[in-house]
Amino acid sequence: MSDNQSTTKPFIIGHLKPDADAICSAIGHAAYLKDVCGVESTPIRCGEIPERCAWALEQAGFEAPELKTEVLPGDAVILVDHNEFKQAIAGIEEADIVGVLDHHRLSGDVRTAQPIYFRNEPVGSTCSLVADNFKKAGAKPSKAVAICLISGLISDTLCLTSPTTTDFDREILPWLSEIAGVDAEEYTANFFAAGSLLAKGCIDGMLESDRKEFSEGGKTITIAQVEEVGFGCFDEKRGEIEAGLKKLCADKGYVVGLIAVTDITTQSSKIIAAGDASIFGNLEFDRVDETLFNAPGVCSRKKQIFPALAKAMQLASV
Repeated sequence: MSDNQSTTKPFIIGHLKPDADAICSAIGHAAYLKDVCGVESTPIRCGEIPERCAWALEQAGFEAPELKTEVLPGDAVILVDHNEFKQAIAGIEEADIVGVLDHHRLSGDVRTAQPIYFRNEPVGSTCSLVADNFKKAGAKPSKAVAICLISGLISDTLCLTSPTTTDFDREILPWLSEIAGVDAEEYTANFFAAGSLLAKGCIDGMLESDRKEFSEGGKTITIAQVEEVGFGCFDEKRGEIEAGLKKLCADKGYVVGLIAVTDITTQSSKIIAAGDASIFGNLEFDRVDETLFNAPGVCSRKKQIFPALAKAMQLASV
């Protein structure tokens, strides 16, 4: 198939700036459709794979999904781990969305001419939903797919310690671990040890590897998150991180940008803010100085950081 031809064989794709859950749920859902439903599909990605996710794919024996920068009018697309067009691949507005599998808020962007498969639940990861689809069908994923799904689940829930974790996730992880033949806690330690952007001083990577855009009250905001084992290099790198975040907001026109550096061992974050101070000044975290906040017990962008920023915008009447 040439690049200028649309396809009816569905692409399965996660969000821009993909994380492990976006990549691994696409791979897992493609396996489910083929093995259980007899439907061929193609998992793809619309961004670079984070180092930890690359390590996970290597453990599972998978190649990285094909990189695409846009979909064409008429392309059949299944969205995983997102449903907001701000976070989606270019061209999504004209594509044929035939399915959504997600665990985030509904944006109202997805409109279709026909009924579609749509599963959105308040669970810890999209990979949990993919695994549950196998279970409900009385089937088991392969060992390789199970390793993939574990990777997305432990990444999003910090191995069941994040406030986004549900009993649903707690039931899924041991089931997958048995299939994969891995110890979940040991695998988690190895997964998060696979790459530290903070220690490497990779500022662009910190700002781009796991960053989402949101439209709130007609304004565009962005929140990046980096998960680390401790804050060892934070003070040393803070100035560079803040300068990069300010430039990103100026270049992209974000009214506010945040980057949360999260310590997975204490489930706490240090949050740097840029943009309109009249907005981020309303954040209900412990303010250290003009642009830095300590956020003990805060490790979820979806459930804690984004709602706090949305509330701050309301207080500022933006």
